[in-house]
Amino acid sequence: MLLANAAIASAAELREVGSFTDKQITGVGVSTKSGRIFVNFPYWSDDHSISVAEIVNGQPKAFPDEEWNRPGPASSHFVCVQSVVVDDRDNLWVLDPAAPKMQEVVKEGPKLVKIDLATNQVVQTIQFGEGVAPKKSYLNDVRIDTRTNTAFITESAKGAIIVVDLKNSKARRLLDGHPSTQPEKDVKLVVDGKALIDQQKKTPPQIASDGIALVGENGYLYYQVLTRHT
Repeated sequence: MLLANAAIASAAELREVGSFTDKQITGVGVSTKSGRIFVNFPYWSDDHSISVAEIVNGQPKAFPDEEWNRPGPASSHFVCVQSVVVDDRDNLWVLDPAAPKMQEVVKEGPKLVKIDLATNQVVQTIQFGEGVAPKKSYLNDVRIDTRTNTAFITESAKGAIIVVDLKNSKARRLLDGHPSTQPEKDVKLVVDGKALIDQQKKTPPQIASDGIALVGENGYLYYQVLTRHT
């Protein structure tokens, strides 16, 4: 179920804008200028059929078009999208770790895609090589600083922070293996009272740097390891 703050529509209550019983959402982006709502569905199961969508009359519509959401060359098609974020200049940024079912990264697939919401056109695609997105990595979430033209990305498989210069499309992998990006082994995730178990390894999952937030007023960047107490 997807909920959006109806403050966009000058109301104080929450209202349902879309419900998806057969799809899992990992990202929601809302345009503060138009109120348009975008979601993404990661490629985590065999019934995956759409990666990025705009919610129109409560239903997902492939965005920016059907072609980007079809199978095709990994560099110019969505592979396994994990996050969508709208910046303060009304651009939608799509983060594609390109690791279907959280397995090995598809060659030439990891990328950050910028879509101008005024034209609904892709205006920039930044690809990440193995130095930034290794084979067993998983790019997780992104925040955009339009003042400095910088993107900050968490990597949740191996643990790192990716910093991207949006002007020249160059990226750096930082804090790789640093304690602040690594999970704690004794932490277990509990969902609805049940311990979450990795179905392949039959052990609790170890999820590294995951959540991220950027405070525009002071430029502070915050990030959080999912399986960690601190």
